[in-house]
Amino acid sequence: MDENGLAALQAGSQGYYVRRDGTHLPVITCDNGPDYFAQGVVRARVDGRIGYYDTRLQLAFAARFDGGFPFRNGSVEVCDGCREGAADAGGHTDIVGGTRLRIHRQGNALPDSP
Repeated sequence: MDENGLAALQAGSQGYYVRRDGTHLPVITCDNGPDYFAQGVVRARVDGRIGYYDTRLQLAFAARFDGGFPFRNGSVEVCDGCREGAADAGGHTDIVGGTRLRIHRQGNALPDSP
């Protein structure tokens, strides 16, 4: 268990965070394990869309996207209409195509979005 009372588990190709009470969240797999929390949120794919969840495993904000990166410096780049590109030699994929924007921690677009 980490400082938030969460255990990180990997079952096959799916990563999870699990609380002692059994509450769990399937998250994106990154570097052969569950995605990392960045600035208090983690990415999860629900119904084919990316959402961001807090350390209580609750949805952090209602927005859903086709792709998104981890938060950094209070904001994150997300996209709609994008998809994962081909994997490189290290197994990492980039997000290609679509419309990109930058959002802040409350899920609203920043004025200087690309």
